Amino acid sequence: MTQTTAAAAPPAVPASATGQAGFTAARDARVAPASAADREVKRRRVLDILDAAGRDSLLLTTHTALTWYLDGSRVHISLAGDPIAAVLVDRTGDHLVTFNNEAARIAAEELPAGVSLHTVPWYGNLHEAAAAVGTSAAAGQQPLAEAEVAAELRAARQQLLPGESARYARLSAELAAIMTDVLSAARPDTTEFGLVSQLAERVVASGAEPLVLLCNGSSRSDFRHPLATHSPLGRRAMAVVCARRDGW
Repeated sequence: MTQTTAAAAPPAVPASATGQAGFTAARDARVAPASAADREVKRRRVLDILDAAGRDSLLLTTHTALTWYLDGSRVHISLAGDPIAAVLVDRTGDHLVTFNNEAARIAAEELPAGVSLHTVPWYGNLHEAAAAVGTSAAAGQQPLAEAEVAAELRAARQQLLPGESARYARLSAELAAIMTDVLSAARPDTTEFGLVSQLAERVVASGAEPLVLLCNGSSRSDFRHPLATHSPLGRRAMAVVCARRDGW
């Protein structure tokens, strides 16, 4: 395992050029969306968990925990796959471990300031490597696993911080506008697949990832969670979109 950098320093973007968090107005240069103030609070919450458990480090390995603690970083390749990073939180700092063929993107676009970046070969074991960094590993101590403090981490995530609330509100407003535009243009002969494909195109263009796309026309209105088909919408339709951007 090698350490490649000690912190991320996102390039300066003129205030006049700034659009949504994480992108320039032209949406052509992503930087880590993390709020330094929010991350400080999150780190304090995790340290409180360590204090209560009488331990010195915690290994974060799930999408939920990683995107929360890193404050919006994208640590996936496949939406259906495991994260391509793990984070060890200890008393001295935060250590992100990723595969060597992912490190360049993580360093350039996803690494919050103050987080140390370490790499392993693409075939390596992320969790073993992450558990071996930091001061607790040097002292021969194993880190806490997420499963051991699942309830405590869930409680730590429940109260949204200012940056999180702002990102959530911004994405919700954009999704509402997208659905209004697409549904307003739908016609009875529009198919369910046709409708969700338009929704998906707009969601992805906004910089978000569609996680759920449901749709039914009048002929399939009895189904509670309808995956789209080639059926036309007919006289009435329902559509559901769930999307994620910068952790929300």
